[in-house]
Amino acid sequence: MPCWPTSRQFLPRQNSRWFGLFLAVLILAVLGANSSSASAAKAKNRLILIQVDGLPAAFFDAALNPESDRVGQLPDPDLFRSSFRFLRAGHHRDDLYPNLRYYFSDAGCRPTPVFNGTLGVSAAAWGVIQSGFPSIVKANSYFNRSSGRVVFYLDAFDETLQTLLKNSQKTAPVWELDLLGIPLLEDTFDPGRRWTSIQILYRQVPGAQLSDLGRQIVKGGQDEAALIKVIQAHLGGFAHRVDYPEQNDGAVLKTTLHQILETDEAGEEVNDLISVYFPNLDHQFHVDADYRRTLEYLVKLDSWVGELMSTVERSKRRDETIVLLVSDHGSDFSIRELNRSFPFNQWLRRKAFGGHTILSPYTEHVASAISRPVPGLDKPKVYESPESPYGSRARFGEEGYVTAFTNHQGNARVEVFFRNNDLNELHLILLRTRQALEMGRDVGPLYPLFRDVRNRVQAWLEGEIRELENAESVLRDLAKIYGGLSGEGAHDSEARLIIEADEALRLVGGLKQLAALPQSEEAFETFAETGFVISQIIPKGYLGPRNSLEQLKNYTVGWAEPVGEHSGAEPFSRIDYFTFLLNHQARNPNSFGVKEPFDFIALELPIPVMIPPIETGVTSALGVLTKDGRGDGLILERSDGQISYRPVDVVECGSDSVCFRTSDGGDPFDYRRVLSPGEWLKPEDWAKKTGRLRYSIAPVVLMDLFRDNFRRRLESGTFARMYSKLGFSDVERVKSALDFRFRQSKPDFRVWLRRGWNANPNSVTPTGSHGGFNPLETEIVFSVWGGPQTGIPRGKIIEGPFFSWAIAPTLLDMVGLESEVEYLREARRIPILRLQD
Repeated sequence: MPCWPTSRQFLPRQNSRWFGLFLAVLILAVLGANSSSASAAKAKNRLILIQVDGLPAAFFDAALNPESDRVGQLPDPDLFRSSFRFLRAGHHRDDLYPNLRYYFSDAGCRPTPVFNGTLGVSAAAWGVIQSGFPSIVKANSYFNRSSGRVVFYLDAFDETLQTLLKNSQKTAPVWELDLLGIPLLEDTFDPGRRWTSIQILYRQVPGAQLSDLGRQIVKGGQDEAALIKVIQAHLGGFAHRVDYPEQNDGAVLKTTLHQILETDEAGEEVNDLISVYFPNLDHQFHVDADYRRTLEYLVKLDSWVGELMSTVERSKRRDETIVLLVSDHGSDFSIRELNRSFPFNQWLRRKAFGGHTILSPYTEHVASAISRPVPGLDKPKVYESPESPYGSRARFGEEGYVTAFTNHQGNARVEVFFRNNDLNELHLILLRTRQALEMGRDVGPLYPLFRDVRNRVQAWLEGEIRELENAESVLRDLAKIYGGLSGEGAHDSEARLIIEADEALRLVGGLKQLAALPQSEEAFETFAETGFVISQIIPKGYLGPRNSLEQLKNYTVGWAEPVGEHSGAEPFSRIDYFTFLLNHQARNPNSFGVKEPFDFIALELPIPVMIPPIETGVTSALGVLTKDGRGDGLILERSDGQISYRPVDVVECGSDSVCFRTSDGGDPFDYRRVLSPGEWLKPEDWAKKTGRLRYSIAPVVLMDLFRDNFRRRLESGTFARMYSKLGFSDVERVKSALDFRFRQSKPDFRVWLRRGWNANPNSVTPTGSHGGFNPLETEIVFSVWGGPQTGIPRGKIIEGPFFSWAIAPTLLDMVGLESEVEYLREARRIPILRLQD
C-alpha cells in the first residue's frame, strides 16, 4: 500500500491547486490516530528532529559560508556566488541564513562527513536513518515477482483513499520493517509523549496533523477564515509561488510549534519526541535547480527554523531539548544543462529491446493521470507492447502478459525484473501448438522442444509452489493472531496479511495447472487437443524466479526466423541484455554530448560457481559490468563487514559458472589511484579514501542495496522472541515464509545511466541521479543543537566519516533511552556526547 503525502510527490507540479483543495477535503475527513496502551521509558532529554528531504551537505555548507572551499564542489561555483550576491542585495542583508548558521554551526555540534549508507532515494534512506538498520526498504516502491503486486511508497492520493476507505494506519515502508520487527526511532518513546508530522514512516494515522494541514490548505495559510483573505491568499499563491507544495511546509510548521509548547494537566510540556518533515527542498531541486530559487527556498527554511527555535527558546524544557537537523540524501543537479530522458519502458516495448509488455508505477502520458505525486504517477499500469510475441497481435495471444517490471524512481537508476526465460519459451511453444492445431498440422515435431523446456520449468516450479503454500499458510495464521489482538496497528496488520495470503493462494492454484503439464508425447498430443487456455497455465502476473546470468545473456524474445522446428537449428531469437544495453547508442546526444545512455549494470554473482574460486569467508559478491574498454568490477564482502573491490574481466558466463580474471586495464570506478589491489576496507575507510571521487562510496552502497539484510534479522534472537510472544510456536516456518517473500522483491539486475541521462518518461529534468554515487548525493547534513543540560557541545566539529545507520543509536544515547534491539545496542555511535566543553 502506498503512503501519505511525502517528498516532491506530495502534490502535482502544475495546475495543482484544485487537486490540493480536493485532497484537503479528503484530509479533513480522516479520523484521528488510535490511542495506544503501550508504555515506554521516559526520555531524559526532549528530542526535536528537523528532517529536510534531499538537502546536499555541500550545498548547505556553501550557503552558510559562500567563501569556503565547499563552493568549489558545486556545479558552476561562479554562478552560485553570483546568485548568492543577488539574493543578498534582494533581501538587503549579508547573512541570509542567520538561524541555520547560529544553531547548527556556531552553537551546534556537527560530525562531518556523514554519508548516506544506502541508496539515495527517500523511502530507503529515511528507513535506515529512522531504524539504524541496514536497508530493508530498498527503493521507493515494492514489487513481488511472484504475485506481480506493486506497492508505491510515495503515492499520496492512493494512501489517502486507503485510510478513508479501509482504515489503514501504517505506511507501506513501515510494514516492510514491521514484518521483521525492526522498530523506528519513535517506537522507543512513550506513545503518549511523541508527535510526528506527515512523513514517509509512521505506524499510526496522523489524523490531527492531516486535519490541520487540510484547514491550512483550504484557508490558504490564513489564521482567520475570512473569505476575502482566503481568496486573496490563493490568488497570491498563483502569482508568486513556484509550486503548490511549499504551502505544506508552512502548514506543518505551525502545527509543530503548537506541539513544542503543548502541556498536560500538570502544566508539563508533554512531548519527548517531536519530528517535523520538510519535503519540498528536494521537490525544488527536481522542478528547477536554479541557484537563485534553491537558495531562496533555503531562506524560507531558515525562517521556519527560526520560528521553531524561537519557540524552543521560550519553552519550559529549553535546557533539556536537543534539536537535530538531518537530510536523507543530497541531489546531483546541473545548473546549465538538462538531463535528457531515455524512456526505458517505451524502448523495452520495441522489438529491438525485446518487445516486453511492461508493468510500471509510472504513467507515461501525464494528461491521463488523476494526480501527479510524481511526474504522471497515478496507479501501476500495464503498457502493452505492440510487438510482444505473446500479445494480442500474436496468433492466439492475449493482452496483459507482463514480461517485465521496471522501477526507475531514482532518475539514473533502473531496477529490472524480467519474466523467467523458461516461462517465455514455454509460452511461445504453447502458442505455436495452438496455431499448429488450427492449421491442421501435427504437433508432434514440437514435443521435443516442449519436453526440454517443461523439464526446466519443473526443476524449479515444485519448490516455488511449496514456498508459496507455506507463505500462504503462515500469513493466514499470523492474520488470525493479529485479529485477536487489540492496540496499535493490530487491525492494519491483519488486513495486510490477509491481502498477501489471498494473493499467494490465488497464485498456487494457477501454478498447479502449470505443474500438471503432460510429460509423455502421447499425453502432450492429447493435451493439445483440449483447447487449453494459456492464461490458466501461466498466470499473467507471475514472473517466476529470477533469471540466471546465462538466461540474461541468452534471453528469449521470440521465435527465430525461419523457425527451426525440424532442422535442429536454434529455434528462438535471443538478446544478451548486458552487451545490448551497455553498447546501445541513442540517436541524439544529451546536453553533455554523450550518446551512450547506460553507464554500468550491477548484479549479484553466485559465489559457489565462480572461477577462480572466491576466498574463504566471502558472503556476498557483486558484478559491475560496463562497456567494452572500461572494464568490469568485482565487489566482495566478508562476514566481518569489510569490502573489497577488484577490476576484472568477465571472460565467460557458462550455464553453471562465472569465469573472470584480474584486469590490468580498465577500472569502471577509477579507484586504482587510491586503493591497493585486492585491499579489504571497512565502510568508514571506503569513505575516507573514495568519498570525494566521482563514484564516492559506490561499493558500500551497492553492497547494502543487494545484500539480503532481512536474513540477518530473521536469524536474530529478537525476531524469534517477537513471533513467539505473538503466540506463533513454529518460528522456523515464519522465517521460511518471510525469507521467500523478501527474495521475491529482488530484481534481475540494476542499471545506472550516465550523467546527463535519466530514465524518467517525463522528458527533461535539471537533476538526474537521485540514487547515484556523486558526493553531492551521498553526503548528508547532520547537525545537533542542545540546551545546556543535554551535554551537547557548542561549535564542535567531529571528524568522521560516519554513516547514516549510526544516527538512530546516537540519538537514543542523547535522550538516555536504550533500544530493545540487539543490533542498535551493538551499532556504532557518533561520539557527540563525549566532547564536552
